This record gives sequence, C-alpha cells and structure tokens, in this order.
Amino acid sequence: MASPDSPPRLEEATVSDIHRAMAAGDLTARELTEWHLDRIDRFDDRLGAFIHVSADVRDRLEELDERFEAEGPVGPLHGIPVVLKDNVDVAGTPTTAGSQALANAFPPDDATIVRRLREAGAVVLGKTNLDEFARGGDGYSPLGGQIHNPYDLDRHPGGSSGGTAVALAANLAVVGMGTDTGGSVRLPAAYTNTVGLRPTVGLVSRDGIVPNALTHDTAGPMARTVEDVAAVLDAIAGYDPADRATARGHGRRPGPPEGSYRDSLREDALDGARIGLLSGTVEAAHDEVTTVLAEAEREMGRLGATLERTTVPDTDPGEAWRDLNLVNREFARDLDAYLPTLEGDAVPSTLDELIESGQFRDDYEETFRECADVDAGALGANVEYLRRRVGLGEFRDRVLEVFAADDLDALVYPTAAVPPAPVGENVPVSALNTTLTAAAGLPALTVPAGFTDEEGLPVGIEFAGRPFGEADLLGIGYSYEQGTGHRRPPDAFRSAAD
Repeated sequence: MASPDSPPRLEEATVSDIHRAMAAGDLTARELTEWHLDRIDRFDDRLGAFIHVSADVRDRLEELDERFEAEGPVGPLHGIPVVLKDNVDVAGTPTTAGSQALANAFPPDDATIVRRLREAGAVVLGKTNLDEFARGGDGYSPLGGQIHNPYDLDRHPGGSSGGTAVALAANLAVVGMGTDTGGSVRLPAAYTNTVGLRPTVGLVSRDGIVPNALTHDTAGPMARTVEDVAAVLDAIAGYDPADRATARGHGRRPGPPEGSYRDSLREDALDGARIGLLSGTVEAAHDEVTTVLAEAEREMGRLGATLERTTVPDTDPGEAWRDLNLVNREFARDLDAYLPTLEGDAVPSTLDELIESGQFRDDYEETFRECADVDAGALGANVEYLRRRVGLGEFRDRVLEVFAADDLDALVYPTAAVPPAPVGENVPVSALNTTLTAAAGLPALTVPAGFTDEEGLPVGIEFAGRPFGEADLLGIGYSYEQGTGHRRPPDAFRSAAD
C-alpha cells in the first residue's frame, strides 16, 4: 500500500474499486487477501460461513503481484478473493457437499468454473458451508454446522448457498459462487442484502459440481453488486465440452463474439422498460415484505419503468414447481454419475451406498430412499417422469407468452414471501417465488430492495427474464440498484479499523 496511514477502503469494495487501487499502487493482491483472511479469522466463528479456508491461498499471490507490476492484470478478476460453495470441485480440497460422508472425498481436478475463475486471476479463499447436498433452506449441514445471518445471528440466511451469501454480506470475500436448483442462489442472496443470479441452464458449465437434477441445476455468481455479478459471469460463461447443455448457450453472450456482460450495464436501463408485477406473489407475501415491494414499485416508476400487473394464466407458479420438478427423479441418476469421480477412504460411489452409510441428516432419509427407488436407467420409459418433462415445457411456454402478450422486458416479484426465519425453522417452499423461473427455465436476478421496518431484516426482489437474456436482465437489475442504493453492510461485522 502507498501509506499505512491512508489505506484504500476495502469494506464493500467492488472489483473496479480494487483494480483502481492496484493501478494506483495503493493495494496488492497479497494485502487484499490478507485483509479478508483476517476478517474470516475474526468473524467466521460467529457466522459459520466456511467449511474450508484454502491451505494454498497464498501460493499465487507473489506471482499475481509481480505480473500486475510488470504487465498489468492477468484477467478481469485479477487478485479478487472468491469463495466457492462446497459442492464445487477444487483440486486438493475435499468436495463435501456439507456431508460427513464426503468429508474426505477429493476430486480429480478443478471444476470448469473454478479453472475459468483462476484464469481470470481470481484467488480462491475457501469453500463455504451449505445445506447438505444443496437440499434444503435452513442453512445447516452436519459437517459445517449452522450458518447464521449477519443481520440477525438468531436467524439463518436460507439456502442452500447460505455460506457464500453470508461471506459476501459480512465482507469476508469480494465475489462468490453458489448453485441453484429451485432458488439456492437467490433465497440466501435476498436474505443477506446481496445480489445473486440464476443463469439460464446451458450458459454456465456444471462440470465438477455435485448435482441435484441436471434439468434444473446451474451454477450462479453472487456478489454485493450487480456489476460484480456480471464480472464473474463474464469469466465463467461459455461452452464446455464436459457439459453438453452449454452448447445451448454458445453464441448467446451480449454484443460481438466474447461480448461482456459488465460492459452492457446501463444506469438508465429501467427508463422506458416494461416490467410485469406478478400478481399472486404480492398478495401472498408477509405484510413487511409487501411494504418493501410497494416502495420498490414506486422506485421503478420514478426510474422510468412502466409496471403492469400480470399473471401466468391457469397456473400457480409454486404449484407448478411442486407438480413438475424433476429433482427427486433425477437425483440418483445424476449423483451416481458424479460420485465415482471422487477419491478417498470410504467415499460412497452411489446414492445407495450413501444411504447405507447413514452419514447424512436424519430428516433426509425418507427423501433419499424415495430418490433411490427411481429406476435411473429407465427414466425414458417412466410415465410420470415424461409427464413432468412435457409439463415443464408447457409451463415455460405459458410464462414466455406473458412476456410476449404484454411486451415485457422482465417480471418482478419478492424473492421470498417471508423474511428470514429463526435458526431451526425451514423456509416453506410455498414462500419461495424463486421456483417460478426454475420450473420455466428462465434466468433470474435478485437484488436488495430494503429492510423490514420492525427488525431490520433484508428483503430482496427478483427480476426474471427471457432465456439467455442475462445481459438485459443484469441491466435492469443494475439500473434499479444504482437508482436506489439499498445495499447496507451488517452493523455487527463492521469495525473502526475497516
């Protein structure tokens, strides 16, 4: 740093802030990393955000700093501390999925998204806690313990990417990765006053990620700002031969070849935009969530948007997810394909072996056995499975018809109908509006919208867009974020030194 008396402010710093400080000679990758490691050491005992802090996190710092001084950044995330949900493979570190059964399960190499983050210059700080096997929403895993919400330690951050969300909210990292099947990026982002994106399935590789159901699964970037989410998406999006679904996203990036999501952001994107306020989600919300949403409506109008009340005809989005999702039907097939890639003593290689081990949450056993009873090799002849697949396509068409009929640029609704719940209580699926886009196969972005009046708990709103319309979606979210400024760090994890 240029002077110990005038260090750059790192709390709430964005990627752009950090790179400006580096370019001015006021900050190095080593100093930035050490600042975050110190905060992890000071605060994570109270938060439970991490399962592993990378043992080799300092190995690359000298190289990054020397390269920056000689030639400039190695990539758009040069020196940026990133955290990864612990269902993402990192070579040399167990991929636990929060389970005692995988405590010593080592992957053969980095997941594709991890390799791409490293190529962009990111520094992997560690792996974050999650609901076991990314199945749940109470922020607890037998291996990592309970994750606590930094805005109220007696509440949890939702799930299943709760550790990543908490690490970002409390300034223990700059950016992070979660995964999303039915809402696992967006619920904890909303509950921690951070930003989370569920990309269209096929935009980002799932190679090297513990699966739930590949029809619905996607990795999603998380950060404190929309711009930083876009920066991470720039680094990880693209075709990967190891994940056939990414062929769908080939050529779908914004602008010319290798176009940038971050460069497509505009503060005035809401001016003239048509936004559909999804009826039903508002009426079912908790009173304090409704109050925040009403103010968000006024804010979007002030920023130039036209809001139209709309609905998906003949469909309740929550019911659609419950009736059509393929999670329990694909879990055994997809997990059984992933587990044999792991190495270690007594690591299960199938869901049946996992059940036999008994090393998982007691309340998961019934569901796991239900999943194991599905004949994974005969899904193509399973009438119920095929009914659901057809139904998902029909539901997607009905939602897209709403966009077309009302000429909408995005839908908007509260990310969750209720505020963060006390530790030990799950968030009911009926309260998760995130399942709309998971069922319809659409991208969705949650951004901070404010806080409840009584207890000061974060509330997020979610924007949903058309398939592979992430550039437009991020632009709308960025415009709302910049025009409102609802991001606020948790008071309990600030200090005079920061």
